[in-house]
Formats: sequence, C-alpha cells, structure tokens
Amino acid sequence: MNKYVRYTYILLIIILIGSVKSSDKQPSLVSDDSTDDSDDNNFEIVVRELESLIEDHQAPGDTVVSDNLLQHGLGHITSHGYMEQPSDDHTPPEHQRPDESPTTQDQPTPQDGKYYLIEPQPGKDGKYRLVPITHLEYIPATTEPEPPKDTEPVEKPESESESPEEEDNFEVIVRGVENIVDEEHKSPPAIEYKKVDWLPGVQTGTQKPNELPAIMFIGLNNDDELVPMTTSCYKIISFNFYLVKFKFGCRCVEILCNGKRVWFHRPGTSYPRTLIYNRKEGRFMVNFNNRIVSCSLKDGRWTEKVIYRPKELRLFTKTAEGLYCKLTHNKYNFHLTAFGSFKYVFNQGLTCDMIQINDEIVWQREENGPIVHKMSYFGPKYLRIYFEKFTMEIQNLEGEYKIKTFPNDK
Repeated sequence: MNKYVRYTYILLIIILIGSVKSSDKQPSLVSDDSTDDSDDNNFEIVVRELESLIEDHQAPGDTVVSDNLLQHGLGHITSHGYMEQPSDDHTPPEHQRPDESPTTQDQPTPQDGKYYLIEPQPGKDGKYRLVPITHLEYIPATTEPEPPKDTEPVEKPESESESPEEEDNFEVIVRGVENIVDEEHKSPPAIEYKKVDWLPGVQTGTQKPNELPAIMFIGLNNDDELVPMTTSCYKIISFNFYLVKFKFGCRCVEILCNGKRVWFHRPGTSYPRTLIYNRKEGRFMVNFNNRIVSCSLKDGRWTEKVIYRPKELRLFTKTAEGLYCKLTHNKYNFHLTAFGSFKYVFNQGLTCDMIQINDEIVWQREENGPIVHKMSYFGPKYLRIYFEKFTMEIQNLEGEYKIKTFPNDK
C-alpha cells in the first residue's frame, strides 16, 4: 500500500511541474488554441513508466526522488506552496505601495526569477491562477505521541512546581548538606570525664582532699556505650592515709589519672572488681578474680605489672556433712596490699575452716571456734589470720610451721 501512495505523490509532482511549464510560456509565442504535442507525448511516456514500475513491484528508494519522499515526506502543503528557509542571496518581495492599484502590479512572467504554484481552488471565472512563492521553507511533518488510553494525566502538585523560592531554598539545602559532610569528617567529640567524688568527712590523716589526684573511670552501660562512671557505678569502701579502695558495680574499661591513661580493658578478659590506690607510693592495683595488675608511673608513663593469685595457697570451708570444699574466687575479695601482701576478705556468713600451702595443712579451725574475717598472705613461709579479737601469725621455721597469737589493738 505504501508503494502506491509514494508513486501517486510522484505522479502529482510531475503533473504540477508540467502545468507550471505550460503556464510559464509567453502568450506571444503560444496561441490560445495551440497545443504542445511534445509535452503531451512526454507526459504519456512518464505515466507509462510509472505504471510499469508499479507493476514490476520495485522496492521503494530506488531513485533519489523516492528516497527523499520516504525520508522526509511531502511536508505541509498550503495555499502558498512549500515553506522553506530563505537563502541569504534571496531578496524579500517588495510590498505594494498604497498609491499603486492592482492593475499596475507586474504580472508574473517566467523571466522574473520567481517560482509559482497553482492555486488549489479555481477562481470566480473558473480558471486556476498562479501564486508566487515568496520564500521557501521546509517544515517536516511531526507526529506527537498519543497518551495511553488506559491512563489518566497526572497533575503536578503545587509543591513540586518550580519557583524562585525553591531556587533560594536549594542554596540553603546545599549549605546544610555541606555542613553535614564537614561534621562527619570531624573527629568524634571527646567524652567529658568526671572526677571521683570524694565523700566529705571520709578523709583521715594529714593529707588534704585537694592533694589527691584526679582519678576518672570509664565504663560500659547496658547498650555497651562508653560513659563516664558516677558514684552509682562505684563506691569508696576504704579511705585512709595509706590507700583508697574502690569497689565497682559496673563494667570498668578504662582508668585515668590526671588526664593520663593508667589502665584499659583488653577484649576477651574479665572486668576488675576492685581498685586500690596507694597514696604513699602513687600506685594503682587493679584487682581481678585470679590476678592483680599493678600500675606505676615511670618516666611520665604508666606501666603495668601482672601478679597472679598464689597457686600454692588453697582455702577450704566445711559443709554440714563434714566435707571440706575449696573456696572459689567469688567467695572472697582478693587484692594486693600496700606492703606487698595478698589480702583475702571473706564474704559475710562464710567461714574459712582450713588453710593449705603446697598440699600441707597449716591451719584448721576447731569445732565452734572463732570465725576468720580476713587473711594476709606474704608468701609460703608467712601469713596472718585476723579474727574478731586477736590475730594469728603462721610462720615456717626450718621446714615446720609455728603459730603465734596476739590480741588486736582496741
């Protein structure tokens, strides 16, 4: 079907060209009743050739004319002919002056260098007139896409419309984003540590509270976040001229003194239970279940020394059935004293009924005897046991343990 339409267009163009040529001839050279036999013959030949092309079903695009028609089409045909952009050397037509009458206007002739087309409708006298082509402009045909029938047009909300206010807001948003990016690249804010709250009236001796160092604790809350520890996370259980003892109720992960790190928690290890600060030596002792970390300041840096609980020392309690069971670390508090000894403080309601060093029983509690409150262990050859009213010393002399007792100072 497209082939027939294309060749029909070609045929119409040829007819128009032939009509223009015949009308452009001068009246003086051609009479009204004369005919041009050669043009008629050529016209018939062209028509026969077109018919033969249609019958032979040649493919479109074999000629230059058909290629151009297939590519661009005929464009918009108006009563003024084809519209095309005027060239630079074309002189625009001169407009008729008001004092000139239509009879004085020059009639179109083939020699005036203009081009003409036949009007699509005849005039009142039934004749077709030539219309001059003032300028040529080609306007290709364009097809606008049709919206799908099963969808409805979406109106743009007012909030999405472009306005000068949005341009101003855009700059504000950009500045806000830049500020966010800058804040992300900044280092995280430092934690504001809180000093240890020294309780008034607890201090004893000649030292004043302002002579104590600034001790700070960092712990983990329930969400595993680092937070400064307050008095709700620890308490001071001992304060004297020689030492200050703290007991932790939260997970302590870092200890600082005067802004310097003294100790920090290693992943996979236990958390400290107590801390002792030796005021005389300026040393910290971080106490765990099975070890003590002694921290000392040397050349402006805090150094650590790990001291493990004595393995040769074993403590037992007696059950109601008369059996001796070994005491575990959760039955007592264990820490290093200022004198270098290990102190064991037993939990309330618990009794220590037997002490053994290197598989040798060095002391055994008598039936209904006094209850041991605490014990200091200086080594395999010397230890002290503290009761309510007296203190017992056990010393190894020449391979044999000797026991001495003396009353406590009132």
